[in-house]
Amino acid sequence: MKADGQMLDLFGKPEQSSTQVVAVNPLASDDPDMRVEAEAKVWTVTEVNRSVKEMIEGLLPPLWVTGEVANWTAHRSGHRYFTMKDGQAQIRCVMWRSDARRLPIDPDDGMNVRAFGGLTLYEARGEYQLVVRQLEAQDADGLWRLAFDKLRLKLEGEGLLDPARKRPLPRFPSSVGIVTSATGAALRDILTVLGRRAPWTQVVLR
Repeated sequence: MKADGQMLDLFGKPEQSSTQVVAVNPLASDDPDMRVEAEAKVWTVTEVNRSVKEMIEGLLPPLWVTGEVANWTAHRSGHRYFTMKDGQAQIRCVMWRSDARRLPIDPDDGMNVRAFGGLTLYEARGEYQLVVRQLEAQDADGLWRLAFDKLRLKLEGEGLLDPARKRPLPRFPSSVGIVTSATGAALRDILTVLGRRAPWTQVVLR
């Protein structure tokens, strides 16, 4: 194509500009403001651990974990500290007092359990751990059966379950002992039935 008597090359290389573009390394610049802007943020250890904690807690919802109990420790504060492990790995666990008090009995080391809780990071040590809200034995009858068996063995050892110590129950008892909450619905139901069927019965609440 011609323009003003000259041929224009539409597909050729553009003419080189006389202006040179020079790449500037901000870190090598004499301008302190430029160097500060280019430098990466320097994190403290606390900031790193806090950020990792937020990432871990936001990554996974509460979950069930199965494994073998090791190093079970009942702290005087009421908290429980232990490790769950399998053949290849382990994870530190903590169970706060408010949840641990619902356990019928503490599991023994070596017991297979299922734990429900959430992952977090213990910032002071930079260690991630499972905060356990619920703990169940993998055995058929669980922790409640274990607690029952231990109590039965204890009472048998004290002779309290000896058949010779048993007393015959009267046909119409004059006194009944109730072990329940003083404000629960169960007590009201029992008192209602006793009042209807045996109003002479004395009730002892424990």
